[in-house]
Amino acid sequence: MIKKWFISYSLQGVGLSALMIIVSLFAVTGLNGNVRSATTAAALYSTGTLLGSLTAGSLLDRRKLYRELVFFGLICGSIAAGIMPFSINLKMYYTVALLFGFSISMVNPAITLYFSRHMEENEYRKYINNINLGNSIGITLGTFIGGFILTYLPALQETDRMKIIFLLSSLIFAIGAIISSEIKINKGKETARKRKFSISVRPVFANMRMIPRNIAFTFDFSSFSSNVKLYLVGIFVAFFGANLFFAPLPIYLKEYLGIKSGTIFLMYAYANIAATIAYFFTQWMMKRFRDFSIMRTVLWIRIFSFFGIVLFGIIHSYEGTLITFVLISFTWPFFYIPATVQATNLASTENKGRILGVFNMVISLAVIIASFLSGILALKFGYFSVFVIGAGLLLIGERITHIVANRVPIPEDILKVLEERKKDKKIVRFKKLIRSGLV
Repeated sequence: MIKKWFISYSLQGVGLSALMIIVSLFAVTGLNGNVRSATTAAALYSTGTLLGSLTAGSLLDRRKLYRELVFFGLICGSIAAGIMPFSINLKMYYTVALLFGFSISMVNPAITLYFSRHMEENEYRKYINNINLGNSIGITLGTFIGGFILTYLPALQETDRMKIIFLLSSLIFAIGAIISSEIKINKGKETARKRKFSISVRPVFANMRMIPRNIAFTFDFSSFSSNVKLYLVGIFVAFFGANLFFAPLPIYLKEYLGIKSGTIFLMYAYANIAATIAYFFTQWMMKRFRDFSIMRTVLWIRIFSFFGIVLFGIIHSYEGTLITFVLISFTWPFFYIPATVQATNLASTENKGRILGVFNMVISLAVIIASFLSGILALKFGYFSVFVIGAGLLLIGERITHIVANRVPIPEDILKVLEERKKDKKIVRFKKLIRSGLV
């Protein structure tokens, strides 16, 4: 079963990465919008992901619909992706983007929550890292495919090339849905169905009537400890600041730096390769350093990188912008995976299932608000002002993370590593003193 989910989630990464870059670009190129139109489309997609993750969390609290939600999310995402390029105006495009985000966002909570509920912490860390690695590989492949289509089909108009990417992504999501439909979960044992398309989404619809009440319950934070609440505030601020940079970035690259759409895809492909490589080192880092220390280091790197983007933008350096963007993307797994693990670690036993839904909700809210505001701010004050504000918010997020880290005890396995490292340093210092003749 894990292998099939690995494949399905990787295919989601292929389709989603090829699609997400042109969601903004198509609003400008295909529907004659501006940077505000582009970021609005991205914001409504993120609004859909918020509603979808809340819905998924609500359904998973009542029923073990892991397999059904993976299938439902991929097949509905496939339909929405196929409709988007044929939108007759921006309003229709915004609506379908919202529905697309709602559908496709159900996949991640279903898979993540299954691992969280059925595995020990060490196994959970391993599998969540591996499945995110597969998704990252898919994302890298998707950006290369998108870049190839936009660059090497010159006989077609740019808008038509973007439509091909939409339709290709739709097909990829459908294939992922078919693969996920063969998964069967039975009394904790993992087997595969022999008959294809044997999945039933009837339980999904049967429990829909309970969703509004459960979503309202999601916004009730009273059962969470003060550490969890402060941690979620820090996550919100960090993602808000990051998305002030990422939301308008494709339009900034195209309109301000004058980079072609195909080259933009290649930039994202290089960035995704860096993120994929980083996944191979994430587990190694998490075994040797505190999750909070890794997260704070990432935030500091991104703060300086945002200022680097501004500097290279002023001098119109494509190479400098590319290198800095790749560095920013390289840091992504080192923040997201420790942040996800800490969300479950900080929550009490009765809230471990609920915390993932709330965690994703907080991220989605940050992305939505930042996406809406980034376009408005970019039109009024310019792109550089937006990037600097984003860096400032990352600094606030880092300070909040530091406060939470000081309140939480260091895990025993990490503490042993740190103590051994201190012993090694003392031995090294002692040897130096011997060599110097002071001992």
